[in-house]
Amino acid sequence: CKIEFFDKEKKEGSYIIVFYPKEEKSDINKLLVTISKKDLLPTKLVLEASQGNVTTLVLSSLELRTNIPSSSFDGTNKFPQAIINDLR
Repeated sequence: CKIEFFDKEKKEGSYIIVFYPKEEKSDINKLLVTISKKDLLPTKLVLEASQGNVTTLVLSSLELRTNIPSSSFDGTNKFPQAIINDLR
């Protein structure tokens, strides 16, 4: 992808980084990621699809380095055919 800083919209206290796909016929037009200057954590994601759909995810809180039991990620009882991809 091609990455650039978005400077058309000045947001005090935030950086906005835009990711563009290299392929012209991609299903995604761009992804905008807003990052807090204070702690460099993401605060907002905006995904613009080529068909005009826009999905916005606003992060109001984020916990880092939290210990979560492995059982929270084990879905094999409900979905025995599933392939587990643990991204912790």
